[in-house]
Order: sequence, then C-alpha cells, then structure tokens
Amino acid sequence: MELLFNAVQTIIIILASAIALYQLRISAKSNRSEAYSRIGDKLQNFNELTLKYANLHNILAFDVEEINRLKGLEGNEDLETKLHTLLDVQLVYYREIFNQRKRFGLITNSQWETWSEIIKRSFDRPYLRFYWNTIKWQYTKEFKEEIEVIINQ
Repeated sequence: MELLFNAVQTIIIILASAIALYQLRISAKSNRSEAYSRIGDKLQNFNELTLKYANLHNILAFDVEEINRLKGLEGNEDLETKLHTLLDVQLVYYREIFNQRKRFGLITNSQWETWSEIIKRSFDRPYLRFYWNTIKWQYTKEFKEEIEVIINQ
C-alpha cells in the first residue's frame, strides 16, 4: 500500500512540475509579448515626434553655437525644448532596445550590431553628443558604458 501511495505521490509531483513549467512558458511568452509591445509603443512615440519635428533633424547636425544662435532668432523661442524632447524620446527608445537585449534576450547580437551602427550615426550629430553629455547621469551605468563604447568606436 505504501508503494502505491509513493507512486501516486510521484505522479502528482511530476504532473505539478509539468503544469508549473507550462505556466512558466506561457508567462515567458507573455513577458516577451509585453516587451515587444513596449518597444512598439516607444517606436510609435519616436515616429510621431519625428514627423512632428521633421524640420529639426537637419538642425541636429549643427554645432552648439549655431543652435544657440538659432534659438535667439524670432520664432525659435521653443527650439531647445523641441530638440530636447525629440532627443529624450530617441534616447529612451535606444535604452528600451538595450534593456530588451539585456533582460529578455529579444535582440540578437547581429541585431544589436545594426542598432549600434544606428546609435553611432545618431551620435555623430554634434548636438546629440552635447546633449548626451549633459543628461547621461540619468541613465544606468551599464547603458552609459554601452553608449560610450559605441560612440567612441
């Protein structure tokens, strides 16, 4: 009788383990789905601002002195706010991609190489590099180090 009881108990443990693994798998798929959704939301925000401030992309190639001169012109009082908003959203998007790579493994190494090139080209614009140096303290050490490696290649 004890042997039968032990066998039933073992089967129950195996079934409970299988159910737990199944639930973990569903949870992992849900986490990935949520992660992709967050990336999509951030990309949507970035795209909306990119369209809204389309004229600002050329300005980002200017150096800080030229942008300061433009800010002083009539009608450009909110130029700096618009630039910073656009750059903040862009950096948040890059951070989200970075986090999804590190946390969930959703970004492969080859995909990250492509993102690294995009990030490097973005940081080739003088104003983004200037702005990054003023706000990078807000980001995690790991993200800052990764960005610094990319932009100094």
